Amino acid sequence: MKVRIQKKESEKQAGHGSHSPYDQKRLHKFHARLQKNRAGKRNRVQSRMRSATKMKVPDVSFKDRTGYCYLDPNGNVPACPHGPCILLGRKSRSGKVIDRKFVCAVFRKGECDFSCPVAEDGSLTVPEASVSTVDSGGLKKSAPFRKIYKSIKRLSAADENLFYCKTCNDAVSSTHTHSVVGPLKKTQFRKPSVLFSLDDSKSSKAQFWFSEDCLRVLDDIISDNDFDGVLCIGTPTVFEFIQCDPERRARLKSFLLDLDGRFGAFYRSTQFAQYSMLVDHFYNALSLKKVNQYFKSVQKLVIICDPPFGILTEPLLRALEKLQDRYRLTDAS
Repeated sequence: MKVRIQKKESEKQAGHGSHSPYDQKRLHKFHARLQKNRAGKRNRVQSRMRSATKMKVPDVSFKDRTGYCYLDPNGNVPACPHGPCILLGRKSRSGKVIDRKFVCAVFRKGECDFSCPVAEDGSLTVPEASVSTVDSGGLKKSAPFRKIYKSIKRLSAADENLFYCKTCNDAVSSTHTHSVVGPLKKTQFRKPSVLFSLDDSKSSKAQFWFSEDCLRVLDDIISDNDFDGVLCIGTPTVFEFIQCDPERRARLKSFLLDLDGRFGAFYRSTQFAQYSMLVDHFYNALSLKKVNQYFKSVQKLVIICDPPFGILTEPLLRALEKLQDRYRLTDAS
């Protein structure tokens, strides 16, 4: 419509005369419609802004835990069924720390009731036992490395169709007693995040799978900056994106650190370690050695981290600093 108006204005300047009543009526309707569209757009923007102000405030209970802040532990650190604990301090209105205690570093909304008070002299009152409403075994011990591919090899040799059992976290046959997913191709086991049930609980793992578009943006950034190593912390879909493509796998050396021990059944010990990121804890004693070996093989490393929802940033930054220090030490040696 704008082109047509300009054309008629040029015709007028060229001596074709003024607009006819019919053209003036059409022009008036166009301006009225334009004003209506602009008003509608303003109303939609204002409506979205009003909706945004009414959005539910996210639960960040772990972030302050009734005024608690992160404290750097000195000396012994107690452990609950889910690994080493995190030290929190509660501040008074004047800013003085009046209460210190160790709590679970994994579960943040009461699933684990472990609480170890710290006295003024630094002594600990470790509870005899703690009650957990979640399975601690799944967190403390990763599945045997590459277990699934051993099962795939056995089933393929017997000419069996492949299925995945979420209960056993293993490749099984159609006669398996539990509910299964399948039949599947061997290549489908390269993406365990597709087979898993996503644990999006904001109080613990808060798992989030990256979209294909997001993964490609990350890949462009990695490529443009000439990184040859990618340490994936809590980002299994980034790790899968690299491993599933021969070109990316040849170009990039990747390692996955994640709290979810199920990934161990799909990967080698040189690819995966079960890890609690807030306390920089490896659940397998040999995993730290494997990570250091990985660091030695990398010239330029990038860390891609997806931290749990609503966590304190201080312990996370300290854990990242420790990983960076290990990388620098291996680089120096």
